[in-house]
Amino acid sequence: MRQPANAKQAINFVASNFNIVSPIGGWNVIDSLANMPATDALFLDNFWPTPTSVRLRKGWVEYASLEVDNPEVQAHDIRGLLSYSSPNGMKRLFACDQTGIYDITEGEHITIDPAPSTNGAWRGISVSNAAGNFLFAFNGVDKAQLFNGSTWTTIDAVSSPPLTDLDSSSIVNATVFKSRVFLVIVESLSFYYLGVNAISGKVTEYPLGAIFDKGGTLIACETWSLDSGEGIDDYIIFITSEGEVAVYQGTDPSSALNWALVGVYYIGRPLSYSCATKVGGDLLLLTVQGVYPLSKALQSATTNKQIATSYKIQPAFDFYVSNGEGFYGWQILFYPGATMLLVNVPFKRDDPNNFLYSYQFVMNTTHNSWCRFTGMASEVWGIFDNRLFFAKHNIVYEALVGDKDGSNPIRGKAKQAFNTLGSSQYNKHVKLVKPIIEVNGGMGLKLGFDVDFKVDTALNTHSTNTFADSISYWDQDIWDNAVWTGNLINANWVTIPNNVGMWFSLNLAIETKDATISWISTQYSTISGGYI
Repeated sequence: MRQPANAKQAINFVASNFNIVSPIGGWNVIDSLANMPATDALFLDNFWPTPTSVRLRKGWVEYASLEVDNPEVQAHDIRGLLSYSSPNGMKRLFACDQTGIYDITEGEHITIDPAPSTNGAWRGISVSNAAGNFLFAFNGVDKAQLFNGSTWTTIDAVSSPPLTDLDSSSIVNATVFKSRVFLVIVESLSFYYLGVNAISGKVTEYPLGAIFDKGGTLIACETWSLDSGEGIDDYIIFITSEGEVAVYQGTDPSSALNWALVGVYYIGRPLSYSCATKVGGDLLLLTVQGVYPLSKALQSATTNKQIATSYKIQPAFDFYVSNGEGFYGWQILFYPGATMLLVNVPFKRDDPNNFLYSYQFVMNTTHNSWCRFTGMASEVWGIFDNRLFFAKHNIVYEALVGDKDGSNPIRGKAKQAFNTLGSSQYNKHVKLVKPIIEVNGGMGLKLGFDVDFKVDTALNTHSTNTFADSISYWDQDIWDNAVWTGNLINANWVTIPNNVGMWFSLNLAIETKDATISWISTQYSTISGGYI
């Protein structure tokens, strides 16, 4: 009896089921399509990756606005958000525009008198001593301001308290280290410092020009602690516009015995004055090269992008830097309330008014998974009372609250990594798909497949009566075509048009106005047969 010359020519159609966890590994644009982990996503918009699921982010609400009486005068953009907190429980939130600093703690619509424009990009630090708790604010154009819990004071050489031997309008950044205030000023490679526990008085200059090879000016100063607390591993760093970092250790810059240079390193040009944030015991720096943890950046003689916290999304990061390095709005911020590292990424979109927009590249610091937030155009972010806020134009919004973006639905979309669904030897056809989605209200859903790395292939019109009453398809149907309610959606299989192939990628889009949504995993039913 004759046998097939090659047993592989035999075709056996086999039905298989597979379960793949949702893309908890987050957004990945560095790995090849054929080498990307199954738990990652080619894009992940408005889905927050956790160790067990991806959750549609919460929404935003309007909190306060700065308005003018004269309808012919346009309100200025808010470019600074400052918070004040004292041990006695007093907490204040301030919005800053080109006319001044305004208390918006109660979330009011505040009418302002448009004064001559200066600069709304106020930043601030908290300072405490025996006299009380203070918010020290500066913008590099206007004279510095000091808030004592009840009133603001313009700081100069004759104010009470005074600041002498330095024009306070030149201050662009500051920090507190070893009970001293350290200051960075415009167009200078010197830092300045005050006495121990002082918020006023004589300012002393400390020149750094001789230690930097690339020149430029100082941009920022920050504290850094390897042991996450006060101890011998505490440092202060000074960052230049050309990307050099000087690390110092000690308590008194005037004493050679109590002040020493640890080293000078290159990390890449900082993208703004708001270029550093503390996460745990480390300091993350926002540069043109990416987001770098200082502890790792100082171990390399060059900027090795593989050690960057942003490495997994580096091509996307590089694209926006190359197209908008000089735009206002670059900012890095750690929000402890959600273990969230947020990078505001400004860009310009074609628009009749050429408005500035922004995305947010966001990382869950519990497992370093990235996603992108859209729908929150912003120029500045701030934290107040463990709540997250952002501002656009003359309005301040509270973020990550509620189930709507203002009055609009929250929309999330994801494209999971291509997967062979069990075999890299057989072609297969996905017959049924079952997303496991936890939801406590109504939502709209769209699904689709890309096959064998053909991204965004057209889908044929198809409908089936699954889940509740209807199902919508990627790039075919309108939103709100499928509305479901319940606590857990996992009861029915969905048929999605797709071609026979080896590699499959699920596209998923969700919107809601009234639900909390978590995508847990997806089950697939396939028919395979025949070697490739």
